[in-house]
Amino acid sequence: MKNFGEIRHIAEAASSAGLETRDILDGSLFSESELGLLKLLKSSLKDPKQRERLLDVLESRSESPLPLAEIITVFDRFSEIQNQLGRGLTENDIKLLRFTIKYFEDWFYRGKWTIIPERPEAEEDEKPYAYFSVPAGIINLATKFKEKNELVDKIGGFDQARLVDLQNEVGRFAAGLFSNELKSSMSRAELHGARDVFKRSARSVENATGPYGNKAGDLYFLKTCLVAAEMNRRQQKVGSAHIFIPDAIIPPGKNEYIPFDFSNGQDPKNNSMHYPTHRIAYCKFVVEYLRRSAETIVRPRPDGPA
Repeated sequence: MKNFGEIRHIAEAASSAGLETRDILDGSLFSESELGLLKLLKSSLKDPKQRERLLDVLESRSESPLPLAEIITVFDRFSEIQNQLGRGLTENDIKLLRFTIKYFEDWFYRGKWTIIPERPEAEEDEKPYAYFSVPAGIINLATKFKEKNELVDKIGGFDQARLVDLQNEVGRFAAGLFSNELKSSMSRAELHGARDVFKRSARSVENATGPYGNKAGDLYFLKTCLVAAEMNRRQQKVGSAHIFIPDAIIPPGKNEYIPFDFSNGQDPKNNSMHYPTHRIAYCKFVVEYLRRSAETIVRPRPDGPA
């Protein structure tokens, strides 16, 4: 079955959210609620371009969207949905939020989202930034829900042990880059600065995502990684090999949050969100680690597709 792998990921996230897989695949969860988040999600399915964009990212493909994945869709007008934060949430809305967070947790660790698929020249992407801004918008909204005190325990979040394991792996990955690849491409002063920035940024992320950190620290971390992915993308020139350039300077201000426009001026109203400047340097390493890890899995064999 072509999408058996995706169904398995959906099933695992549904189980973590306390749902039956069929509630997600057949859309029955949607039919049970006409209030709040689910009603707005159903209306967003009317936008096929946004739906296809999300599916391109989640399933790392460019074919037409499939009905089974429509439930994991883009929230098209975030400002309208955010007005529902204080009212209209049903128990099924909470279940869907739990499912969304657990699905994106698994999606994040798989890492395929870090590899932007090439499109034929005839289908040149007019909005390449949307590849990261679309899932970032979903996470941004989920973060706002989770931050509400009364919803934290109900919505749940990332597995803490798995997050710590990732941080340990990224630490080893960064140490290897500083000792080898980056050492040959940066001056001694730049290398020293980048290493110091990485360590300081890593501490900030670990504090924010730890047991005594921000109650939505896991989702802030994921959202910041998506911002970092877009920043990394902008460093690339069309047709050039991928390069990784770490930050050598950390912005002043320990807890400074500034807006980031994914669209780079094209559509800032619908593609902007705040991120912590002091954590972005570390998140760039996370994205690069996940990209290289995923690349070793999805790289095609010389004699044909893997």
